[in-house]
Amino acid sequence: MKKPKKLIHVGLAKSMSSTLQMLWTDSDNYETKNLKGITDKTDSFFDEYRNDIDGMVAQLEGSPLPFGFEATDKLQVLSGEGLASSWLCHSSELSEHIPKRQKLLANMFGPLAEKVLIVIRNPIDWIRSAYSQSLKEGGSLSPDKYISDFRVSIEKNLDLRALVACWEQFEAEVVILPMELFKENEESFWIAYEGMLKMSRPESSSSLKVVANPSYYETLEIHQSINKILSILETACVENEKYPVVDGVIEGLRSAREWGSRSAMERLSSDQILELTELLSRKKESRRLELPTELIEHLQRNFIDYLGETTSFAFEQTLEKYQQSVILSYREPKH
Repeated sequence: MKKPKKLIHVGLAKSMSSTLQMLWTDSDNYETKNLKGITDKTDSFFDEYRNDIDGMVAQLEGSPLPFGFEATDKLQVLSGEGLASSWLCHSSELSEHIPKRQKLLANMFGPLAEKVLIVIRNPIDWIRSAYSQSLKEGGSLSPDKYISDFRVSIEKNLDLRALVACWEQFEAEVVILPMELFKENEESFWIAYEGMLKMSRPESSSSLKVVANPSYYETLEIHQSINKILSILETACVENEKYPVVDGVIEGLRSAREWGSRSAMERLSSDQILELTELLSRKKESRRLELPTELIEHLQRNFIDYLGETTSFAFEQTLEKYQQSVILSYREPKH
């Protein structure tokens, strides 16, 4: 039987995409194309044509792809976490269209693939990481407010059942691997990768340093407070027409919120974290996320239960940990 050579990696976001893309790109046995440009452009189309999204989707589905797989004996991967994930931190009003976006991109790229790879992670950790990303991008919402405002986005992005259905309509086999397997034992991850995809792992003659986009959970509360302060200062400068600010002040505050605080959070020492905590008078809050009943039920039905029904997902211990995390995140209804 001929071994597959054409792989499409669709996400999820916040699930080691940067690591995999670097390993594929720097390997000797893979040809890699990053689909970020296409998925970003897709987002811009949804934003621009939000009043006629169905018409826009119909037009794009008939458009030729700018590129695909090459005629080569090398293994090839088209990679883009944006094929599965979108609107985690902004444009929450577009979240209801995530299924249309996922279906559009699957219809465009699905016929090209021999294998489709979806890397997942504990859904509660995914939500926490998405919230952390919102702070990195300059947001200042509290965890509860983020979950409230981005509730639809969370549900649609973590509807694993619907995502797999988009890609299963084509001939390619969908393979699901848990990110935790890589973190716990890299060799076990690559053994599963090779066994399930029937493709070799990325190999390189050079020594590689794996670079990721980590979430700094220990600074989340501090980061949120600082972004909130910068946001208030920026708003004050924008709205007070009686005392206009000099050129560059508003841009400087915005840049500090969107990039400066993020860079600093990644470099704080333990003493500096303590000093900022005391300065902001922030009590150490529980890192346990509490989710509303409807969201928990959605994750249980379309993420946890789906994995339990999928015979090819043989990572029972990982699934048990996912299940426990979902149970522990249940928020008691208020009376």
